[in-house]
Amino acid sequence: MATWGDHGITVSVIVPAWNVAPWLGECLASVEAQTLGVERLELIAVDDGSTDGTEHALDLFAEHRPWVRVIHQPNSGGPGAPRNAGIDVARGRYIHFLDADDYLAPDALERMLELAERNGSDIVIGRIVGVEGRATPDGVRLARTIDRADLSVYSGSANVLKLFRAGFIREAGVRFAAGVGLGEDGDFMGRLAPGARVVSILGGAPTYFSRRRAGSQTMVGAPRSELMGWAARIEECRILPLAERVPPGRRREQLLRQMLMRVADRFEERWMALGPEDRAMAFGSAAGVMQRWGTPWIVASLPPRTRIRAWCLQQGLQRAMEDVATARVDVVFNSPHVEAGRIFAAYPHFRDPLKIPDHVFDITDRVWLEASVQRAGVHGTRVVLAGAAHLTTVSGRPRVALRRWPVGPTLEAAVVVTPTPGLRDSCRAYPQAGYVVDADIGGLDHGSPLDPGTWEILLGAEVPGVVRWKPAIAPRGWSPVDAGPAPASSSCRLVRLRDGRLRLRVGRSGVLERLTVMLEVGGIGLAGARGRAVAAVVSLVQRFGAGQALLMRLGMRYRRLAQELHEG
Repeated sequence: MATWGDHGITVSVIVPAWNVAPWLGECLASVEAQTLGVERLELIAVDDGSTDGTEHALDLFAEHRPWVRVIHQPNSGGPGAPRNAGIDVARGRYIHFLDADDYLAPDALERMLELAERNGSDIVIGRIVGVEGRATPDGVRLARTIDRADLSVYSGSANVLKLFRAGFIREAGVRFAAGVGLGEDGDFMGRLAPGARVVSILGGAPTYFSRRRAGSQTMVGAPRSELMGWAARIEECRILPLAERVPPGRRREQLLRQMLMRVADRFEERWMALGPEDRAMAFGSAAGVMQRWGTPWIVASLPPRTRIRAWCLQQGLQRAMEDVATARVDVVFNSPHVEAGRIFAAYPHFRDPLKIPDHVFDITDRVWLEASVQRAGVHGTRVVLAGAAHLTTVSGRPRVALRRWPVGPTLEAAVVVTPTPGLRDSCRAYPQAGYVVDADIGGLDHGSPLDPGTWEILLGAEVPGVVRWKPAIAPRGWSPVDAGPAPASSSCRLVRLRDGRLRLRVGRSGVLERLTVMLEVGGIGLAGARGRAVAAVVSLVQRFGAGQALLMRLGMRYRRLAQELHEG
């Protein structure tokens, strides 16, 4: 068996640790369990002035493990200084940073090292997974491996929980800012990554597990004092290094967009909690950055919440920014202005003397219908549907309707709105987007039974002045068998088309209509006179035994068609 030092140190794992005693054991054990083997590893754990026993736990772990080195230093106020201390003494060809409350997959270093050696990579980005309620803390969410990734693919990955070639870090002369509570990793990556010759992305199984922990710096956020210098740090450490390597143009704009979003999005409650002088200083610094780098294309492409903040920065409108920062989301987006088919967020200063252009408030292209069916079935003469429907950005009330197919009236069903506490996107949450429909076809048409025939099921959502509709799509794995108990004489049933759309068939419809529906189930769309002519010909053919046999031989979808027509 190989002993320590026989093959040299391949990877140095650097762990900054400060008051993480309850989680430290799992972190250290994950390094010891690496399939790469501890004879090729060194673990450098840097205690940053812990007071909860972390310092003693590290010493105890290292006592009989010669591949572990513990460094003790006074608390520095952030993970930057401990990481720098680890870089200074690391002996491995590669360096991997690991936070002390997180842990690695057993084969993480072996897989990342193999990719780095094969491609001569300066940086290898593994797949990070959030655990214990943590969202994926990365801008790279690719499932496939990329040997040589373009900067546009990984520029949004601001964390340093990656594998780096140690020589690349030292040649670049990049170090972490000491004493910075949040964002120091993004500054480090911003100065280092644009100069990398090869950056590889390891897809497939996760390599790193990032924990959500109450009290961590990530959860607490940056101190208020850091907000004054936030924009200047973004410009110095992220924007300028990139601009030096990427010439002006759309590619640079696309890469800068995410960085300027970070600048604008800081102007919310924490900024408003600053004193007047500090608030003005933070605004002035960010305004300068936005004026220098925020091109019209970048500002126009930003999400609504960010776009208006970026505009206020560009125009130096601090008072307007204060009004925007304190505006309630439920007012701004739940009650938008609607005019001539355009939708405008109800932020302060819409069409007031400041004359902020309408396009800054325009969210029309950000509003589309998201709708799903979770349950669908027929119980006798009752149609039961449940799912969720909302308009992105503005939320809206769910709606469900039946439309006579192919032409005819549209009838809305009574909807019971249900809570959806976990439904959200990058813009906002949608807590009241659920719907339940339990309708009797015997009285759905203004108290009268539905006419026999085929009815298309539509899902929609509405805010005053805006309503969007789309066909209902059957949930994954749904089949008519799941519709629930229904007597053989049931007067209605659900039909799933090949593309997943749900339709309701009521009573015994005409041969032509039934045939058209069956052909759609089989995946053949029929529309207009040509489609009806085809339906008429097939309808005639199926009347004879030989014609039915011919349809049966044409394939499974026609077999189902012939059988249903024969039974009907």
